[in-house]
Amino acid sequence: CDTLGVFPAALLPPDERFSQITVAEIAATMGAAVVLGHDATATSIARGVLVATRFVPETLDLLRRLGPGQLVVTHAERADLVLSIVLAQQSPDFPPIAGLLLSGADENVLGTTVASRAGLIAARVGPYA
Repeated sequence: CDTLGVFPAALLPPDERFSQITVAEIAATMGAAVVLGHDATATSIARGVLVATRFVPETLDLLRRLGPGQLVVTHAERADLVLSIVLAQQSPDFPPIAGLLLSGADENVLGTTVASRAGLIAARVGPYA
């Protein structure tokens, strides 16, 4: 620092929270609309991203292995995956996800009767986002 003539005003200890992003920040950056879980998006941190294109058993097994905090991205027409992930979130033995990002969705894709525990978010984005 002396050679550059720059002196730090403060030093922060390493903290993984500085490099993590919330689901609300992801939705805002993408211009996505939050369909469910408006309050949870502000605090739900995405620790990883899983693009779910596999069959249901493989996807659920992978989510178990990856652990909590995954942002799951899938197409809105994958009702089998969406329903399975929503139901798995009801189990205390299944790791909670950070959110569920649906591509190609419209306002009617989920309805209003989906029960979820905190951390389950659905965002609507365009098909080419």
